[in-house]
Amino acid sequence: MCFQLINSEITYYIQFGAGIFGIFGALSIIITYILVKQIRSYYFKLVFYVSIADVIRGLTFLIPKFLLKNRSICLATAAVSNYFAMFSALMALFLSVIIYQVTFKSIENVQKYHRRCLFLILFFLPIAYILPFITASYALIDLNCTFTEDFIGNMWRLGIFYIPGWTMIIISITAYCKVYKKLNFSFIDENTKKLLYKVALYPLVVCVLFILLTTLRIIEIFAYNFCTIEYLSMITMCASASQGFWNALIFFSTPSVRRILCKRNDYESTIKTSTIMSSQTSQASLNISDASNPLIKDCTSMQRF
Repeated sequence: MCFQLINSEITYYIQFGAGIFGIFGALSIIITYILVKQIRSYYFKLVFYVSIADVIRGLTFLIPKFLLKNRSICLATAAVSNYFAMFSALMALFLSVIIYQVTFKSIENVQKYHRRCLFLILFFLPIAYILPFITASYALIDLNCTFTEDFIGNMWRLGIFYIPGWTMIIISITAYCKVYKKLNFSFIDENTKKLLYKVALYPLVVCVLFILLTTLRIIEIFAYNFCTIEYLSMITMCASASQGFWNALIFFSTPSVRRILCKRNDYESTIKTSTIMSSQTSQASLNISDASNPLIKDCTSMQRF
């Protein structure tokens, strides 16, 4: 019997709890970014965008099944959930492209690729997730509204979710490998090293989620054990719903963020004499648009080694 008797209730509440964790984590990043000006660097701006997407997507996991049985609500939820899942993934993976461009190209290229990425995500991507409406390829599957399980639905699932996601993951991994191979870490200060490692964790979260989702799809095709599918499905959905929480753990464990938050009161009380402290903060933050940033200086200077 496995989950057949309790799936609709227990699984929903577990997923609901994971969604709350994800929303709480993402909101904490958003609030911190808005209130603490010292954190508003280019790097954290991308994390801010990811967090907005995580909040909206997390809310879709809180909608109970009886509401999702309404076709209009289900269709809207499916499109919004899948769009913001890809939005969050692409923004997180775009961080690796930023580091690569700073290391091998120029700071100007960063702005160019940023504009292209925003155009892709804000204009092209929404259209892609509206197209399945034409073929009626969104439906309620278990507790979530997503692509249908027929041939056309699976083609949409592959074409606008798995293939773009895995393509960006491969690009991200390739970019990081080239960056870490190129840079001479003996010339880079400890704060920048820690920041580079932290930046890599955001795409790593996306990679783990895609591995779980892909594994679930493969098992659904070849496995006949209902319990295995149900357990893995619950784990995968909970991990996806709580993505904002994992991003918050990375964000608040970043040394520069901890340092800024701990010294915030000192900044406010000594704002007239904060020139030195501001310089220290900028050295600890990844501000891609600031040519004096140590990461940019280190990356560009390492090009000759």
